[in-house]
Amino acid sequence: MGKAGKTRGGQEPSLVPKTWELIRVPPGGEPEVVSHGVCAYDLDDANEVLLTNGFRIHRLSQGGHTPVGKFDLIEKLKCRAASG
Repeated sequence: MGKAGKTRGGQEPSLVPKTWELIRVPPGGEPEVVSHGVCAYDLDDANEVLLTNGFRIHRLSQGGHTPVGKFDLIEKLKCRAASG
């Protein structure tokens, strides 16, 4: 993989290496990799996972990653309830 933020071979730019993984451990189950290249993540009000690679935010669903936003630099995610 190239330098952080650079594309190589059509891969999306990432602030962190692919070895930074988000791991899920189901009750009584074995650890499984949910996603690679994860800089930060949080759960929204519906318990859906939002994650970032440092440049883009994705919502994780059964069908894969859905892009939510793109920014110059994302260091952390914090989901909060909508007021109303």
